[in-house]
Amino acid sequence: AKQKSNESGGLTYDVTGAENHTCILAIAPSPVRQGVIWVGTDDGNVQLSTDGGESWTNCAPNIKELPAGAWVPQVVVSETNAEEAWVVVNNYRQNDYAPYLFHTTDLGKKWTRVVGADHVEGYVLSFAQDPEEPKLQFLGTEHGLWVSIDGGAQWTKWTVGYPTVPTMDMVIHPREHDLVIGTFGRAAYIIDDIRPLRAFAREHDQIISSLIYAFEPPVAYLADTKNAPGYYFSGDAYYEGENRPWGARISYYCRVDEDTKEEKKDSLCITVLDQEMNLVRTLKSVPENGLNRSIWHLDRKGVRVSFSEKSQDEPSRESGGGGSVLPGIYKLQIAYKGDTALTSIEVRADPRREYDLAGMKLKQEQTDQLIERLTALNESLQSIRKCKESYELVSKLTGEELSDDLKEATESMKEEMDRISKLVFRDETIQGIYYPSDALYVRMRGTYGITGASNPLTENQLQKQEQYISLTNETIAMIENFLDNEWNNYKEAVTAEEISLIE
Repeated sequence: AKQKSNESGGLTYDVTGAENHTCILAIAPSPVRQGVIWVGTDDGNVQLSTDGGESWTNCAPNIKELPAGAWVPQVVVSETNAEEAWVVVNNYRQNDYAPYLFHTTDLGKKWTRVVGADHVEGYVLSFAQDPEEPKLQFLGTEHGLWVSIDGGAQWTKWTVGYPTVPTMDMVIHPREHDLVIGTFGRAAYIIDDIRPLRAFAREHDQIISSLIYAFEPPVAYLADTKNAPGYYFSGDAYYEGENRPWGARISYYCRVDEDTKEEKKDSLCITVLDQEMNLVRTLKSVPENGLNRSIWHLDRKGVRVSFSEKSQDEPSRESGGGGSVLPGIYKLQIAYKGDTALTSIEVRADPRREYDLAGMKLKQEQTDQLIERLTALNESLQSIRKCKESYELVSKLTGEELSDDLKEATESMKEEMDRISKLVFRDETIQGIYYPSDALYVRMRGTYGITGASNPLTENQLQKQEQYISLTNETIAMIENFLDNEWNNYKEAVTAEEISLIE
């Protein structure tokens, strides 16, 4: 009736409606009350039916700041209140780039404008309210994603991992609690697990008054994964979108002094314990002020043996690689600057396959033996490095500083140190790929394939483990024999000449 397509002589009559104005852009039935249906159009109307479409009321005249003829691309209805709705409006087609979002709680009789130009950037394209925490709301504009934890009174732009891009539509996944976003020109995005934001909306003052606050983590799965069929790995020739990180997502709030220089910021420590309070894993990171998230790859404490001849400083973080944990409940202690927050996390097996619990328990007992010996081997190798450092300090002394006997002992020690180094350390003077069959680091290759195995050990792996343990014990015994005899005699010779260079 408004277009008068057959009379205007303007636009060609088109049965597809592609050239028509006056089109319905959004239909939103209430999930709470049957018969309540909202409709938005491209010529500025907001229509409401409360009787399943038998009759309609245009609510647009009640919206005081609604521009005439604007687009209404989205109507969002409340999940709990049958009389509540939000109307997304944009009017950039008429050179009006202001943001418009209107809210009603009485079936369209009265309306409030939720956002203005001083709240967000860009005209509004989409909106979502969290179904579990009404104060948590998301707004999509031409210039990005915005979040409110106070029912729309204040909006903050979300910038972590999300670009300034037209944010066309959003939905909150009811099972995964993820915010799923569709953009214009930049594909789809998923913000994993918005439950920490729900907690912020519910308990904001309590959370920000804490130095450290732990949110309840979602269930973590020991999921089986694989590469895309036909590809050994994607490399740079096969596009692969980013997936959710594998493992447990641990979210926490941390109050950090933002004026602190980067090199002086304190570390945060996450300690994972089993039900018997045995240490399973330790994770360290430098937190940012506000909401943080760390990933625990569901692995146990492991050990990586270094075969470098250079002296090894104490590792800045604990090594993983001790194999995956068993399904169960694990305790989390998150410590920062003397304060500790406690929570727990449930780990489940992949529900798509059978899980050999007895086999994995046995595998842990077996690999613990190897991990213990590898830890001892690391300590022995570090002892040799310290000996070599001390010996080199003494060997630099020349002339009358050393007696003839000590010079002879030092020369003899050089031959012994070179012999041991050749046995236990990688020869870093040789460039390229070099794997001598008698070198310890070559003979010990493959230990991670056993300690990090995510399935029960096979017969071949058990045989290899016996070989690794035997070789480790032989190497440690050889080093201990050297320390107790040749090195101890050399220490006494150096000390006799009142030289205090040896630890």
